[in-house]
Amino acid sequence: MGLLCLPNELTATILNELDIPSLLRCGQVCKLFHSIISESAHLLYKIELFASQLTPGKQCTMDDVARLQALRSYNRAWNDMTWSTHHEEVDMSDGSSWDLSGGVFAQAIRGTAPSISFIQLPCSIKGIPEKRWIVNLQSGILRLRDFYFDVSQDLLICVEVTGTMPNQMVTFYLRTLSMGQDHPQANGPLIQYPLSAEQWNTTFIMQVCGPHFGVIFESSILGRNTHTINAFAVWNWRTGKQEMVVRCPEIRSFSFISEDLILAAMFVSEREPTLDIISVASCRLAHSDAHDSENPMTPLEFSSIPYVCRLRYPPLRTSVSAKDVLIRSEPTPSATAPPDLAAPFSSTGSVDHLYAVTLRANLDDDKTECTVLLTLRSVLLEQVAAVTRSKDASPDANRETQPQPIPWALWGPRNTRILLREPSEVWVCYTYGTRFIQRLPFKDGCVARVYDLNKYAARRRGWVKTAEDPHHLWTPLAKRGKLVGLCYMFDEEVATSLPGRVATIDLPGACAAEGQERGWEAAMIAEDNIVVVSPDRERYGYVMMQ
Repeated sequence: MGLLCLPNELTATILNELDIPSLLRCGQVCKLFHSIISESAHLLYKIELFASQLTPGKQCTMDDVARLQALRSYNRAWNDMTWSTHHEEVDMSDGSSWDLSGGVFAQAIRGTAPSISFIQLPCSIKGIPEKRWIVNLQSGILRLRDFYFDVSQDLLICVEVTGTMPNQMVTFYLRTLSMGQDHPQANGPLIQYPLSAEQWNTTFIMQVCGPHFGVIFESSILGRNTHTINAFAVWNWRTGKQEMVVRCPEIRSFSFISEDLILAAMFVSEREPTLDIISVASCRLAHSDAHDSENPMTPLEFSSIPYVCRLRYPPLRTSVSAKDVLIRSEPTPSATAPPDLAAPFSSTGSVDHLYAVTLRANLDDDKTECTVLLTLRSVLLEQVAAVTRSKDASPDANRETQPQPIPWALWGPRNTRILLREPSEVWVCYTYGTRFIQRLPFKDGCVARVYDLNKYAARRRGWVKTAEDPHHLWTPLAKRGKLVGLCYMFDEEVATSLPGRVATIDLPGACAAEGQERGWEAAMIAEDNIVVVSPDRERYGYVMMQ
């Protein structure tokens, strides 16, 4: 019996086993399949999730019809940028330590007993209420230097630096985000890292992906304010074991692209920034000495880092020197929806998401120029797969030899989008999922531009401006975005073509009256919200999708 002779319910069950591209092709080649798909709320919900780069909520009790309706309302709100008419404002504590991750905004509260305040940002479409709580850090922590949290693992990492030079110790306390207690999945309550005798004024770049906790320690060299010494270390925070440590100034920033693979922004030289993909497991094997809690790892040198592949930037002009680079990406690849959140859908690490690489460079006229390279996790994993295939195709090749760097021309133009933008160096949570936001200096800082690198949204009818719908808020990005005449950093014409869409929006909250301080200093983005910062740094504001 042919498939067309089966009952529609059984055919729908069979179609449900297909991946989404195959399901869409079936709907295009057969009227019966198209009819069955169009009448199935479950199949339509799967297709809508795929196009939105979202995943279904496991704790949600809504049926498929209600989920589909909520998802369509959610996408309509993003497409029309329809926010709640009321925007909430939050007083800033002192602005020294804060974070925005997983739909939660947090800031440190200074005092005799340090604490951290948290706000779960609401979303009425998803049924997520606003929730506020404070974690008091009374047990063991005297001076909170910084913190990091992972909502999906109920993990809060608090940083304290103790001792005096040359004997300073960095302690990472592993607590629960909900209660501030010792985390039950961690073998011990803390991880420690000794600073070298010449390190001072240390700052931290931190990220967690599954069991791995990575940290860049950026320190000034004592007596040499213009020089820095960086160390990059990764631990398994659950076992407390150190997986790798590299001590070199070349590593400037990083972000996980899987639980094992890390995207590291490197300065091979002042004129050669690169994006290196390194494996935690390979670096662990590169540490030849025995190590345990009493016999820590000897740091690897820069030349000993066994990178999986190295992606080159466009060549810089001879008179230009790279100044700084920062990678931002949210959520992390292992992120899942919190177990107590009954949202019908969410953006998790299992779907594609954006990596924003901000490169600042010094020009020959003492000016600074800034570009933002946008690429996707799928692009980076494709480069890793290509290098692996190349190695497998050459069985006689020396496996210990570092792979050849991939020139910009072979990977960058098709797989990235480079913008001449200057994001805030302080308020850096400007990307979530496939979206990137940048406040613009127009209308007294009350306007922002949002980029969405979801290729399905960029070409879906009704989601972007077309000849039939010329008034749509979103415009497809140019097929070849050029920086000619605008950017002086690079030594060649740079044209990039990663598909996406862009919209210019009014930021939430009306500007102040004439003669008063106006606008916003920065705009940040979360899964369901836009967060803005006042110029006086005395308050935050946020709105939710309506």
